[in-house]
Amino acid sequence: MQAEIIVIGTELLLGQIIDTNAAYIAQQLSSLGIDLYYKSTVGDNKGRIVETLQRAVRRSDLVLTTGGIGPTLDDMTRESVAEVLGVPLEMHPNLLEQIKAMMGSRYTENNARQAHVPAGALPIENPVGTAPIFVAPTPRGGAVVCFPGVPGELRYLMENAVLPHLKDRFQVQAVLVSRTLKCLGLTESYIDETLDDLIQEGSNPTIGLLAQMQLGEIHVRLTAKAADEAAAATLLDPLEDVVRQRLGKAVFGCDAVEYDQAVADLLRQHDLTIAVAESGMSGGVGHELGSALTPDHRFVAAVMAHHPTALERLLDVPKALVARYGIVSPEVAAAMARNVRRRNDTDLGLAVTGAEQFQGGQETVACIALAHGDDALTPHEYRRVSSMRFARQRIGRAGLQAVYEHLMQ
Repeated sequence: MQAEIIVIGTELLLGQIIDTNAAYIAQQLSSLGIDLYYKSTVGDNKGRIVETLQRAVRRSDLVLTTGGIGPTLDDMTRESVAEVLGVPLEMHPNLLEQIKAMMGSRYTENNARQAHVPAGALPIENPVGTAPIFVAPTPRGGAVVCFPGVPGELRYLMENAVLPHLKDRFQVQAVLVSRTLKCLGLTESYIDETLDDLIQEGSNPTIGLLAQMQLGEIHVRLTAKAADEAAAATLLDPLEDVVRQRLGKAVFGCDAVEYDQAVADLLRQHDLTIAVAESGMSGGVGHELGSALTPDHRFVAAVMAHHPTALERLLDVPKALVARYGIVSPEVAAAMARNVRRRNDTDLGLAVTGAEQFQGGQETVACIALAHGDDALTPHEYRRVSSMRFARQRIGRAGLQAVYEHLMQ
């Protein structure tokens, strides 16, 4: 079965609202093993909505729309679906009574528009909102399902009404199950080359790559289609083993695991304590690591010092060292790492010193050092590899990576 999503609303085209509905619908379709081939976004223009619907109904078995079924004149999804299917709109008294009960004293005659659905469609009451939905049959034996644009209402109706209806109506016999292996420290092109034969040969299960630029991560998505989750796991397990073997320690977690959690788990596993020192980075590293480890005795302290005087008072970094090398330097990062570890009597001392803007046209925006015992490990330089709006988060992630790689050794 081939499915298609149409997101309706001018505010989405203008970027005034971020579309989360389509992603949610796609996830739910995957749980039924329904293949999603297309997604379109169209504004509140009846001609363009009709054109988009006509194309979708011709090429897809299942079309799901979101938005445009409210009470106002610019809500034109009902009328557009009826025109595409060549049927009139019909008023359902039971829907009208439900809308009146929901609205109470706020009811106006405009709300009556929401009680109309295309003739022959299955109306479904909306107990969490004022916009009933409907499932309309298409000439090719498929269906058009029209949801409201309010995310909470859409989710409730999908899970409690539409998914059970689709399973029964189309006798769905398969599921799509995905696992996402999260990687840090390797480029997308390197991973693509390393997994090339698996990607090219894979039909079920398949492999897809997704670059998360703001995180500096590459996600490797493994997807299998099978009769049930257990059968899908039988297909995915050996493939996951091969991918992990090829990518090694760059794979830090699966699905919901975040990088700070992976680092925190390693610290717990090795029973090590850590203190963090930062300069110029607004406390991002300490915040991430502290959130993952709180409450936990292993995260001992986070120190922010931006001025040379503060670096000297809080971290014993000599002003002469700062004057000679500059705050954003490997030498100062190493001193910060050693001294934050010594002052707080921890096993590890992590230091990040950087600037949020480039100076003098130089690429380097941060230096990172990790101290273990009395010796600082070789400091790392972070260089710009993406747009500056991602830099602070990427630098924070690079600091955590220094800890992760050290512990993995």
